Amino acid sequence: MNVKIDLPQLKAFLDQLPKAEDITRFAGTAYLSFFKERFLKEAWRDEAEQRWPARSMPEGGGKRGLLVKSGALRRSLTLAVSGASFTISSPLPYAKIHNEGGTLQVTKKMRKFFWAQYYLATKRKRHQEAARWKGLALMRKGTITIPKRQFMGLSKFVDAQVVKYIEQAIQRDKTLES
Repeated sequence: MNVKIDLPQLKAFLDQLPKAEDITRFAGTAYLSFFKERFLKEAWRDEAEQRWPARSMPEGGGKRGLLVKSGALRRSLTLAVSGASFTISSPLPYAKIHNEGGTLQVTKKMRKFFWAQYYLATKRKRHQEAARWKGLALMRKGTITIPKRQFMGLSKFVDAQVVKYIEQAIQRDKTLES
């Protein structure tokens, strides 16, 4: 059994609100911009800003930003809006380890790569870089620890911006009504 109850006042109020898809698109865009901004700020912001750990071995005189070599990770972030939800994702395999941190097992293939980079850096007379690659190739332990440098996730800071946008949209509609 179904009972349909029609409330004209409720319908009129709901019609005045911004469309759910507009709010969702705004929230998704706000989060996407926030995530991309993390690469510039080199810090995660929830209630307070948390700086990312510095590199253990600075590259190129420390001029390059953390998590930025080619910019591929930042550019790979995409937004998909579907109804009242949105998804921001990155297809790159290393996005998760950088965002959450963790350890990697050093394989023979990786050691071979480290040696190749060592020889290349030696040939180019980049002694500091060569020493770093040699150290990685000769390391005794079989793991590399990647520190957590969060750039994606829920943030109370962005949530507050989205709530403020919704409240302003409702207020704007109320003033147009008067």
